[in-house]
Amino acid sequence: MKLSRKKILIISIVALNVFNGWVLYRWWRTRATRDAPQTTEMNAKIDTLVAEKKAERQKPVIDSVQQQAYLPILGKSDKLSARDFAKLQAYREKQRKIAKDYLGELYFNGDTSRKVVALTFDDGPDRRVTPQVLKILAKYKVPASFFLVGSYVKKYPEVVKQVVEAGHLVLNHSATHQSYLKKSKDWLKQDLLSTEEAIYKVIGKRPAMFRPPYGDIDAQMIEVIKDNDYKHIIWSYDTLDWTGASVDTIAQGLIQQVRPGEIVLMHSRSGVENTVKALPTIIQKLRAQGYQLVKLDEMLGIQAYK
Repeated sequence: MKLSRKKILIISIVALNVFNGWVLYRWWRTRATRDAPQTTEMNAKIDTLVAEKKAERQKPVIDSVQQQAYLPILGKSDKLSARDFAKLQAYREKQRKIAKDYLGELYFNGDTSRKVVALTFDDGPDRRVTPQVLKILAKYKVPASFFLVGSYVKKYPEVVKQVVEAGHLVLNHSATHQSYLKKSKDWLKQDLLSTEEAIYKVIGKRPAMFRPPYGDIDAQMIEVIKDNDYKHIIWSYDTLDWTGASVDTIAQGLIQQVRPGEIVLMHSRSGVENTVKALPTIIQKLRAQGYQLVKLDEMLGIQAYK
């Protein structure tokens, strides 16, 4: 059968297009194969850069956590005997050893590369000392962190509101200030959450930081606190104001030994009136040394509330 010129032309065009398509496909395959190592290498470089940036962001936090477990706890009192102080020192070392197994859960101090100090006040509120502390903090425009006892939160809700309205943190310090050692998990959870609920009813927020009474810690309670979305906050400097230490001991001890990232333990309840007297000097002298006074959430980079 003889094909017409028209059909022959059409067949030729189709064949030519198929051939051109095959040639283009082979060219693309060769180019893709040749560029594949470069693409893979580029992707690897991008992945490396991303990993490095992530590590860079995380490094200060990791360093800070490691320092929190090892920075020695300081603070002396002119009201403690040498024997009692030796016992206290031994207990401080015990705390640090336990904390080594819980990096990122227990905080003793903040970033030691920054000249920041966090003033913290335990055991309140009350109607006598806590308002005086608030007045001094307001005068010098200093933010602080208050670890409050649940039973007192219920008794003095108006003082708790004053703490929050002044811009300070309201945090969990147990229901009745009983030691958390040698208690059942159910007891620990009940005590912790009952205090949380008491605070929530007053300020409408649930704290995410917990300070154990007396600084007592053990493996069981650490796990219970962690399971209930809290971070443990201890301290790196104890003014020992609860011993009845003199105004000069409270103020000068801290001023002379303060370190970057210091978390300072004081109290805001009856019986620690010398803290009120020492506080203005502490604030002024720390600032004169170039320290910035901050709240715990800013210092540690963690949430104060859930």
